[in-house]
Amino acid sequence: MTDIPLTQQSPGHVADRGPARHFHGRRFHLDHFSNVLADARAGNWGTTFLIQGPPGAGKTALMHELAGNAERDGWVVFRLNTLCLVDPVVLARQLGVKYATSTSRQLESSRQIVGAGQTRTVVDSPTPAEILSLADKSKNGLLLLLDEAQGLMDIRARERAKATLDPIHNGLVGQPVMLLAGGLGLPCPHK
Repeated sequence: MTDIPLTQQSPGHVADRGPARHFHGRRFHLDHFSNVLADARAGNWGTTFLIQGPPGAGKTALMHELAGNAERDGWVVFRLNTLCLVDPVVLARQLGVKYATSTSRQLESSRQIVGAGQTRTVVDSPTPAEILSLADKSKNGLLLLLDEAQGLMDIRARERAKATLDPIHNGLVGQPVMLLAGGLGLPCPHK
């Protein structure tokens, strides 16, 4: 996992959501990200790229710039929220993948009685890795953007998110995939 800490740029009120009106600088970050994307594509594996810093440091603007560069290079980009990582149904919906349930009828029989059986629901529950593998038919690479990643601070959310994060980070999706996450840095434990 690559972790890029950012520092505050300048004081004052600035729109802090979305792409920067005039993006400049951050050449090291842009180049490093491009190299990690190229490595992921060449090796057909996955990874996580984390950008963290204080409010106003430019995390969201940098993420927009990185995503735009990846799209120009053929990567398919999806924006996620923390709920996508903890609920496979929400993940599938966000990625445009069908998460199907089906109903079947059972026929019950014995020597004495033959009867139409109960209707039961069979849920086809694809794993997060299967959902992710279906999201990009081109297999050019899947870039997942998660802003405000500190929303996974809750221990229950982190535990449930592991089923989605593990196949991404360990390259188990069957195609190049990267989670580009941005969020507030964690406080130092010694403070």
